[in-house]
Amino acid sequence: MTEPHSPHRRGFLASLRASFLTGLVVVLPIGLTIYIVWAFIGWLDGWILPLIPATYQPDALIGRWFGPEYEFPVRGVGVLVFLIVTIIIGWLAKGLIGRSVIRSGENLVERMPVVRSSTRRTKASTRSFWWNSPAPGPGRLASCRPGRGASLPNVLQPLAPTCPQSSSA
Repeated sequence: MTEPHSPHRRGFLASLRASFLTGLVVVLPIGLTIYIVWAFIGWLDGWILPLIPATYQPDALIGRWFGPEYEFPVRGVGVLVFLIVTIIIGWLAKGLIGRSVIRSGENLVERMPVVRSSTRRTKASTRSFWWNSPAPGPGRLASCRPGRGASLPNVLQPLAPTCPQSSSA
């Protein structure tokens, strides 16, 4: 009788290389994501923190509250300020005053040839990104109902998707 053929065992270095590559496949995306987020937060802080008065800078506030011996860098304040300002601008834009300001701003932009074409391209890109994505976002505001069209305020109607006509009656 012949003995069954056993599979060839890998050597120690081949096993070590396989484990290293498997670990790299696991660690690299996580590490790269953390690095990109950390760099983005640092970039946004570097862009927004110079706009904050010196007395309200995070380092000055920590020194004032805890004393000069507690000195450590604070990241993310620029992101927080950016989010708060963006929310406030969105809140204002949703109101009657915001709609009239947006309408007059759009009318002003429509009279500038170079800016007009750039703005139209940006609007088209934004429209295709938000209203065609399956994820919840501003696109879910544009609910299409048969016979009614998009249910958006008049200011946002140029951004609204076209509702397909229902053939089933």
